[in-house]
Amino acid sequence: MSSLAPSKREHPTNTPPSRAGLLDWLTKYATSTVGQKFVVALTGTALVGFVIAHMAGNLQIFAGREKLNEYALFLKNLGPMLWAMRIGLLVVFVVHILLTLSLKKRSSNARPIGYVHSDTIQASFASVTMVWTGLLVLAFTLYHLAHFTFGWTQTADGRNFLTLHDPKGHHDVYEMVIAGFRSPVVAIIYLIAQAILFVHLSHGIGSVFQTLGLNTPRTAQFFRRLGFAVAGVIFAGNCSIVVAVWTGMVH
Repeated sequence: MSSLAPSKREHPTNTPPSRAGLLDWLTKYATSTVGQKFVVALTGTALVGFVIAHMAGNLQIFAGREKLNEYALFLKNLGPMLWAMRIGLLVVFVVHILLTLSLKKRSSNARPIGYVHSDTIQASFASVTMVWTGLLVLAFTLYHLAHFTFGWTQTADGRNFLTLHDPKGHHDVYEMVIAGFRSPVVAIIYLIAQAILFVHLSHGIGSVFQTLGLNTPRTAQFFRRLGFAVAGVIFAGNCSIVVAVWTGMVH
């Protein structure tokens, strides 16, 4: 009796799929739970890299007005490349958020009737609030762009942040940061946002290694501590700028 299935002679198991077969496989993988978790991990890693680089650039405020403004001028001179990077980063952020929401919805649909008693003894506060902290970080990012990038807010004396210039005629990012954080409301918003970002990253960084299959019983504790350490450095670095303005260390 003949079989309808192709034999190994007709289609060897070690033969890569054809172009159509590869596209079909990629489509199925990208829409699967495993594939979406993998993309979330990759986009999350890219976003963490940006946050660290952004913090490192901003910390140049401690090196003085000239140093920070030169750094800002370097970025501005990138021109179209800078906007391409911004748009690309925004796309990565949106994909990260949308896939996270999709995975959350899949999880909820898989159990339409919840547990009578929620068992979250082993789940940390950060892990069960990942979606909410992620959405709050997105909201803060939009505010941050409106605040400093697009200059839709004003200084205490009514000037637009983008009209501030240093003695060399360059955009005075140094004064812009100081003027922005002189407002107690703005400063508190930034500090709260950094606390939320810390909660999100403290779990998110460690979960990346688990998604990529690098988390084992032997390495789990290390990656968990690594997540807290990186999130803590980012929190301390960003908050130090606000505190420095408050205390007059930067003026």
